[in-house]
Amino acid sequence: IEREPTLYRAFRKRQPDIPVLLTASTVTGRNQALDTCADMPTAWFPWDFPGSVRHMFRRVRPRALVLVETELWPNVLHRAGKFGAPVIVVNGRMSKRHAPRFRRIRALLRRPLASVAAVGAQSAADAERFAAIGVDPGRIETMGNTKFDGAPRPLEGWRRRELRTQHGIGADAVVVIVGSSRPGDEERALECWSRLRDEFPEAFLIIAPRHTKRATEIARTIREPYVLRSAVVQGRPWREAPRVLLLDTVGELTDFYGISEIAVIGGSLFPGVEGHNPIEPAAMGLPVVFGPHMDNFRQAAGALVAFDAARQLEGPGELEEALRALISDAEARGAMGSQGMRCVEENRGALERNVALIEKVLELPPARTEGAAAPAAEEEKSQGAAAG
Repeated sequence: IEREPTLYRAFRKRQPDIPVLLTASTVTGRNQALDTCADMPTAWFPWDFPGSVRHMFRRVRPRALVLVETELWPNVLHRAGKFGAPVIVVNGRMSKRHAPRFRRIRALLRRPLASVAAVGAQSAADAERFAAIGVDPGRIETMGNTKFDGAPRPLEGWRRRELRTQHGIGADAVVVIVGSSRPGDEERALECWSRLRDEFPEAFLIIAPRHTKRATEIARTIREPYVLRSAVVQGRPWREAPRVLLLDTVGELTDFYGISEIAVIGGSLFPGVEGHNPIEPAAMGLPVVFGPHMDNFRQAAGALVAFDAARQLEGPGELEEALRALISDAEARGAMGSQGMRCVEENRGALERNVALIEKVLELPPARTEGAAAPAAEEEKSQGAAAG
């Protein structure tokens, strides 16, 4: 749920009579489910142990199990098959890092994967990897990335001005944001900043760590006045005019992309994480910079590069020059930002294709028209779909 709330809302809109249980496996995912899909029941996804999985299926009695991206848990798949609930993988992706692990246990997955009725893969490469681990190729379709459909629109002018003023960011400041940063990203960004800050007095840096619990650790490495977002929220004023903001609150990254001019994607400069979502800043009109390790968002990164909306670095050593070029050239920033917005618009549509895939597997009739009678409660219980 933490990755695709828009998918569930789209399904609910088209099939309002089919009950859906949203499941989450992380605290962040559960909180987002409660915030964005408050009208739907929500539960924890079970640990992949036979007893807990069996208990879930007995209690929920799902008509189908809809899994997002790569949530292929053997006991869950096996129990779905025993229960007669087809498994549908939506917005499916299989990274180069995970594919070898699944291939090593392909023999153990053969029977569980038989319950997979359909996979809506993000790209042709993802489709090939699902087939390589044992999913029937005839059940795999390439549909694109639903994150393009869920991408935000640019921030409204009043909100942009409000946030910049709150944090001491001037109207003419060129804001560089390092979004969803991981260990190593902050160190490299601050190294670059130490040389760029005096060269570009109008520049401002935002560091938005992927995990806010690391904020104290990151703060110790900032060698100049900075402001914490949490302090601003609590009404504590900053005393010196800062040029660095540390975003130590949860759920606000999109808004802070909205007040920035350049986005650096965390988790992409060094191996191990394989990148975070570059679609959000591109949709808001920012030129995007990321490193060579973007396998988690390979299709989206490739599309943005092809549209000249993003620059992919060969390594972290190229970050300083990439930032220097963009900070100094407003025209280039504008051109890349416009191309990013165009790329996002032209790639929308995967959301409807994935919803249609669920409908096809479940052989659902057209959505109930206005004024039609709702099905009986007992029928609803037996026709439900569980989404995880």
